[in-house]
Amino acid sequence: MHYWYPEGSTAGFYFGGPDEEVPELHHGGELRLPQKFSVENHTHHCWEFHLQVQGSMRWIAEGKSYDVTAPAFIAIPPEITHSIPECLDSSQHHYWAGIDIGTLMAGVPEISEVWQHSNPVHILQAETLKPAFRTLIREVGMLLPKHRIGLKTALTYLVIEATRLVEGEASPENSMIFRRPYVQHALEYLERQPEKNWTLRQLAKLVSVSPHHLAETFTQEVGIPPHQYLIRLRIEQGKQLLSQSDTSITELSAELGFSSSQHFATTFKRLTGKTPNQYRVEARGSIHLCTE
Repeated sequence: MHYWYPEGSTAGFYFGGPDEEVPELHHGGELRLPQKFSVENHTHHCWEFHLQVQGSMRWIAEGKSYDVTAPAFIAIPPEITHSIPECLDSSQHHYWAGIDIGTLMAGVPEISEVWQHSNPVHILQAETLKPAFRTLIREVGMLLPKHRIGLKTALTYLVIEATRLVEGEASPENSMIFRRPYVQHALEYLERQPEKNWTLRQLAKLVSVSPHHLAETFTQEVGIPPHQYLIRLRIEQGKQLLSQSDTSITELSAELGFSSSQHFATTFKRLTGKTPNQYRVEARGSIHLCTE
């Protein structure tokens, strides 16, 4: 396995192999970059997992565009041409790994069968993958005893967590079964009134736990902190309003609970890659085409 430390990165490394002891791991790494970058068209002979921890990138896979904004996850199947033509934010932090899932999970059909397709996977809320990626990078980057066992276990852990995410995305009810009641109640409060100026303290009081405990558990079970969840709710509601009404951006911003139209526009572009006006024009165009 070979290691590289790219010029300009503030932390991290990337590696290529495959690893001699665990050949199912082909490549990967972790990088923090204070500047934008791009990656030209290429393919891999394995699945490539990518977790965006900070910032936002635009991916193109087989001609389709994906805006991968933290904490999103994208997985590209083997032999699929893909590229990163642009970063949407100047500061980037991400993990990635190239994995031969078929070989790694050959004896576990309930896992391997989930990945027997040729469609990219894009999940917007994938914070739960961060511990698995951290464990993998630790095993790769440190000369620890029992290297083969540790690395293979970490790789298996990552694939299992990604599979859980994929199955939860396909069947949302599955992901709610094990939520603590107070987390579920907090979600319901936010979803009923996304325009309200919620504070963590207010929300914690309503569900009868401490603010710190709510923030920690909410993040573990939902994948992102309460405030980020609230912002995403507002942006999703904003998308509907932009496509279905002629409400001005200023009025719409106030209706959604943003402090100003500039705050709304900046947040909207960060999460969608488009300005509110661009989104409205494109959405209206799609509706028009569908109704003709």
